[in-house]
Amino acid sequence: MEVLGVGRRKALLIGINYFGTRKELNGCVDDVYRMKNLITSVFGFVDDPLCMTLLTDRPGYNKRLSPSRRNCLGAMRWLVKDSGPGDLLFFHYSGHGGQKRNTKGTELTGFDETIMPLDYKTAGHITDDELNNVLVKDLPAGVRLVCVMDCCHSGSGLDLPYYWPIDAHFKENIKKGAQVWTRELYPKMSDAHVILISSCQDTETAADLLIPGWGAGGAVTLGLVTTITNASNPHQVSFYELAKTLRKFLSDRKFTQSPQISTTQPFDPMQRTFDFS
Repeated sequence: MEVLGVGRRKALLIGINYFGTRKELNGCVDDVYRMKNLITSVFGFVDDPLCMTLLTDRPGYNKRLSPSRRNCLGAMRWLVKDSGPGDLLFFHYSGHGGQKRNTKGTELTGFDETIMPLDYKTAGHITDDELNNVLVKDLPAGVRLVCVMDCCHSGSGLDLPYYWPIDAHFKENIKKGAQVWTRELYPKMSDAHVILISSCQDTETAADLLIPGWGAGGAVTLGLVTTITNASNPHQVSFYELAKTLRKFLSDRKFTQSPQISTTQPFDPMQRTFDFS
């Protein structure tokens, strides 16, 4: 049984634009600051080095806080270190996502999903197996970890055991309540309650876009932030309402990607709210 209480709040936000490379993106660094503003102004996170770490490659960035593979993994370990019942952790990644062939037969697509740190060409990608091992595997019961991965191929980015695609059929499936979730063929379980909002399915790519008044950013980050910000009560937005609004936000802009929500513990999306409680 999950134990809830008042504990620490820690956040790790990573945004990489890959400036000056052929892989350059436009809005990933801005995504980080949008998300930072949301979680500090609405959800009670504190902008303090003891509670929040930002890794970006914005111009003039501190090399010590470069989003390198080593720093990304180190910051993830910092995020989950000494966590206990009642703690709330938040992880956001905006940047490139990729795939690497899976040789163990544990992925239905035949590929591991990855994120691409700034130095991925020399240091390598960070796979979903690594992300699960560092962020999820050893979290104790009572810890809550909420993640947003706005990158290509991010559907099963943490290898969580249950998933709910926000595809063309998601409104029909919502009638199933807590039975809406599909169990992975090779589930990796955890005692903690972990939720991941992915910008697309494993086989899909994620869009970057420009919105007047908002600037450039990942489509799902922009959709999530605008949904929460525009809600009459940002603490009462259910995961179903969030999914419905994200779906409309993307379809109105002719994007074909289907976001996905994954979890370690199935819940009713109509009842559970995105208020980190």
